[in-house]
Parts: sequence; structure tokens; C-alpha cells
Amino acid sequence: MDFKAASWNIRGMSSIDKQDEVIKFIKDEKLCICTLVETHLKPDNISKVCDRIFGVWKWYSNIGVSPNSCRIIVGWDPNKINVMFIQVVRVRRDLWKDIRIHATIANGVPWVLMGDFNTTKSVNEHSSGGSYLTEDFGAMYPQAFGMFLPYMVSDQSPSVLHIPNSLIKKKRSFRFMNHLANKDEFLFIVEQGWKRHVEGHKMFQIVSKLKLLKEDLNKLNWNHGNIFNNVKNKRDQLSVCQASIDSNPHDQHLKDLAVKALNEYENAKKDEYVLLQQKIKIKWLGEGDRNTSFFHSMLKSRKAKNRIDGICDEQGSRHEGDQVADQFVEHFKRFLGSTVSCRNISELGDIFTNTLSSADADDMVVPVTDS
Repeated sequence: MDFKAASWNIRGMSSIDKQDEVIKFIKDEKLCICTLVETHLKPDNISKVCDRIFGVWKWYSNIGVSPNSCRIIVGWDPNKINVMFIQVVRVRRDLWKDIRIHATIANGVPWVLMGDFNTTKSVNEHSSGGSYLTEDFGAMYPQAFGMFLPYMVSDQSPSVLHIPNSLIKKKRSFRFMNHLANKDEFLFIVEQGWKRHVEGHKMFQIVSKLKLLKEDLNKLNWNHGNIFNNVKNKRDQLSVCQASIDSNPHDQHLKDLAVKALNEYENAKKDEYVLLQQKIKIKWLGEGDRNTSFFHSMLKSRKAKNRIDGICDEQGSRHEGDQVADQFVEHFKRFLGSTVSCRNISELGDIFTNTLSSADADDMVVPVTDS
């Protein structure tokens, strides 16, 4: 998997146009990490903008040392790389001093320095001279190269470091499509997979069996084909069967085929529903309550689901709009808020015809003993 890092002096990030350009830049270049310089974002706006740009990525800014206006923001994909921030300094000379110390400590270990430099040590390091690789870096990553792309909405070109085939793809945890649990073969596949003999301690046995079981479940998923195509195909088959019955309504064979097609279509729809539910949960866990379009669409969906557009009163009359709230108030006023006069029970006379005698009533309150 390729590693791609970018640095871009964006010259202000408050405008939507620049934010959209950065989002497109990260997506088109398939970046793992992106540094934005001179963002000039205010403290009360930085979270909203960064959540919009980076989405499920993690991000960090230097707002702590630049409280009036954020200068630097770093966003990265936590599923691909890990990022550590060592130190943030205010004084430029101290920064260069720390970089020289780091260069000494990292002697023989490839490292890269990216950013927007107002001054350079020598003329050949200016933008007209391009980028340079040290011998150590070139020896370990011979295919690495740098790119300076069109500056688009800024007056500075974004720089991209590209190191092909340098990242090890992270293995995903055990997971399978929930709709497979409804298949007839599912329990048999799980049972057979769990009976496999694996040498090693208990935790190693569990992990190894899950890996093997994952392959079998993936095959089962592929055997059932694309779920969304299945729904379409089963619907077309049901439509053909029902059209044939309309032409020949007394043919029992066609009726049996139609019943079978209907069952298959309903099962396909059920699989599709379960899959979509699972994908929504996964996406929700990934994006959480970040200020994303997905989050707002979920809010709108829930709000629409919980909205009451019309209601019928006790007489069966329908009320809509502003009258809905009034009807709720009136209902609970009658149910909870009305006052009714009560009569003393002694005034009811012989309302209770079946009563206990005095002796039977006394027996009901006799203390319980062992005798």
C-alpha cells in the first residue's frame, strides 16, 4: 500500500470553496496524512471546519500556541498510520535547533522535512531547485518521489511525497455479513470450522479458527451473489410469473412458481435490509456524532420518523398542523386534569350483596401460627 503525505500553504481556510478544494485534494491524491499551513482559523470555528474536511480522520492543530489564529493543522488516517507530535515551539531559531538535533539522533534513519519555508540555507534549496532526497532516504525508498501540484485556490503549490508499496495493509478484525446467519449452510459451516484441530494455546486456537472461518463465510457470501442484484433479479422473476398467471389463471404450476418467486423475493429483500442496517451501524460507529453530512441525514431521518403530522380525537375527527398539539393538551386535560366530585362509600347503600360474616372476617386477620 502506498504512503502519500502532503503539505499545503492554503492561505486561509474559512471559505467553503477552499475547504471543498482541500477535501477534493485529499480524496483525489489518496493521502495518508495532510498538513495545512496558514489556515488562519479562529478558535471557535476550527473544530467545525476540521470535522468537515477530515471526516473520520484524526486531526491536531497548534491552536494551543497560537490562540488568536490557528496556523497549522495536521490530519491523518488512523487506519493507515500512527502520528506522534513531539514538540511545538514558538521561536523559529529554536525550531531549527531542534531539527538539527533530530537529524543527529536520526543519523542513518530516513526522515523527511516538509512545509512552507520562507528562507532556505542555500540557493539550490529554493523552490526553483525542486526537492532533494538524502542518500539514506533514497537507499531505503528508491521509488520515492515528490510532486508539486497546481496551486488552485491558493498562491502556493501543495507538495506531495509519494512512497509506493511502503505501508503494510492492516488486517481487518473478524466480521461477516449478518444476513449470512439466516442461510441454511451457516450453522454447518461454523460447526465444521470450529471442529478443526489447531495446535497452540487457547487464544491462538480461537484466533486461528476465526481466520479460517472468515474464509469459509466469505465464500458463502460470494456463492449467494450480489445482494442488490439478487433483489432486482428476483423482482423481475416475480413480475414475469405474475404476468403469466394473468394470461393463464387456472394453471397450478404457474401459481406454484409464483409462490416460490415471491418467497425468494421476500428473502432477498430481507437480506438487503439486514445488510443496509449493518452498514449504517458501521458507518455510525466510524463517523460517530461528528458534524458530517451523514450525521445530519440521520438526524433528519429520526426527526421525520418521530414527527406526528395528524391525529384523531376520541370522536374520530382528524386534526392536523397546529391542531395536533392542542388535541394532546385537551386529551390529557380530560384524562389527568379534570376534577370530579366523589361520594362517600357509606352513602352507596347495599351495593355489595355478597359479604363475609363477622366470624369469617375475624378469621381473615388471625395471626399465623405453627399450630
